[in-house]
Amino acid sequence: MPNQLKQMETILSNIIKIETKSVYGNDLMYVVSEHAEAIQNLTGKKTIDASDIKQLKVLGFTFEAAVPALAVN
Repeated sequence: MPNQLKQMETILSNIIKIETKSVYGNDLMYVVSEHAEAIQNLTGKKTIDASDIKQLKVLGFTFEAAVPALAVN
């Protein structure tokens, strides 16, 4: 229990970073910021959809596309 309280005390940014991946021809949105675990626990899903984004915006969150890192050989 003390560990959960410590996590709740952590202040998160209001910017949620998402990454879009094409899986079998479907574009899926994954949260790649510090919010990922909390959003997965709330939605029960690894991906988010337009409805999830709409509700998170109502709560004051904004969204930003994550820039993938370039592989340097």
